[in-house]
Amino acid sequence: LEEEFEHQDVLDPTRADQWAVLELETPLPCAIPSVLIGSHLDTDTSTTGCRLAFHGMLLRTITRQEVEKLRIFKRKQKEGQIDRVQDERTVICKNLFNAGTDMNLFLGMQVQLGEDGPIGRIDGMFGKSKFKVAFSEMEGGVAALQEACKG
Repeated sequence: LEEEFEHQDVLDPTRADQWAVLELETPLPCAIPSVLIGSHLDTDTSTTGCRLAFHGMLLRTITRQEVEKLRIFKRKQKEGQIDRVQDERTVICKNLFNAGTDMNLFLGMQVQLGEDGPIGRIDGMFGKSKFKVAFSEMEGGVAALQEACKG
């Protein structure tokens, strides 16, 4: 349970392996691993709809304490602005965080220039409200980074 898991609102039909945490109202004794099938038993039996809710492999059980320790994250997107290019690897950015935000929480997070531009990482603060983003060395140096910043 040491890895990070990305939260999904719905299952992705193109992916074969997806994980779910199910919390049942009462404990369910079963062998591990097992096939698990859930259904809507509260649905009216005269309806023509499918009462099957989910199915999958039950791989393990976890305690309440283990559930609380699961590292599940949701992707978020925010937009900021480029203040200037500092050198061939570094861009100074602004207007992404509120004044007084603890930047230590965001160190190492990814930043992408535009929708399909290069990806860098937040490297540290620059003054009180700006921050540095470090990129891998780009072929073309400062000029290439400046061009990527235009998009």
